[in-house]
Amino acid sequence: IIEPYTLGMEVLPMTIEDDQAVYTSLLKSIKSYFEDHPDMNLSIESTGTDFEDQLVRKVDGKTETVKVVSLIKKGFSAHTEIIEYAEENADMVVMSTHGRTGIARVLLGSTTGIVAQQLSKPLLTLRPE
Repeated sequence: IIEPYTLGMEVLPMTIEDDQAVYTSLLKSIKSYFEDHPDMNLSIESTGTDFEDQLVRKVDGKTETVKVVSLIKKGFSAHTEIIEYAEENADMVVMSTHGRTGIARVLLGSTTGIVAQQLSKPLLTLRPE
């Protein structure tokens, strides 16, 4: 999770409490998404270790899990943070796109697009409905 600074924001060191609040918000969003899409048969479960969970899929009596580790970083450039971390620590990167076009894309940019151009690891992009 990259939590970007704005240019006018004072740079303050993050605390574990800040990280926990961002992480809790992320989990709430993921759980809500899975509840809204029960046909996916997915859930996220805690492993008991901070910032580490399991993505769980149950189909036909079989359970499959994938370890998910959340890293919260603050920075001015989200794409740089993603690329640097992924090159050292990830087998694959999954990012969503906002599906912006035209002037919105010009003004707001495309973090996923920049990552796609510069990342040497496999990248899966998901477009929201």
